[in-house]
Parts: sequence; structure tokens; C-alpha cells
Amino acid sequence: MHVLMEGVLPLETKLMLSSCMGDGYVGLELLNQRVRHFAYGRVEARNKPPKEFQKTYFTGTGSKLHLSCACT
Repeated sequence: MHVLMEGVLPLETKLMLSSCMGDGYVGLELLNQRVRHFAYGRVEARNKPPKEFQKTYFTGTGSKLHLSCACT
């Protein structure tokens, strides 16, 4: 499970979102709007992204979105 959460899933999520943005299915503003207005529950509120996504998050050379999870 550790390998999935810290390795595979962040990379796959980044690649999927990058592909969807490149194909025009979703824009960066729409993604940020959805994250801002998502109804986070009491537990999920701790995992909300700290700031809006920038285009460089999806086009950079890094392999992860660099989000953290405060799972208990």
C-alpha cells in the first residue's frame, strides 16, 4: 500500500490530469474551481490542497503533485 500511495498514484494522477488538460477535457481554472468548491468533510478537510494548482505542476519535470496526506 505504501508503494501505491507514495509512488504510483501521485504520478498516475499527474499524468492523467496533464493528459486531460492537453486534450481540452478540463482546464486549469475549472480544476481549481472544483477543488475550491468541493464539499470537504470533517476528515477530508485536512487533505485539501494548500493552494491552487499552477500549470507548472502538470508540465514540470517532477514526478509527483507534491501533495501530502494526513491519513489516520
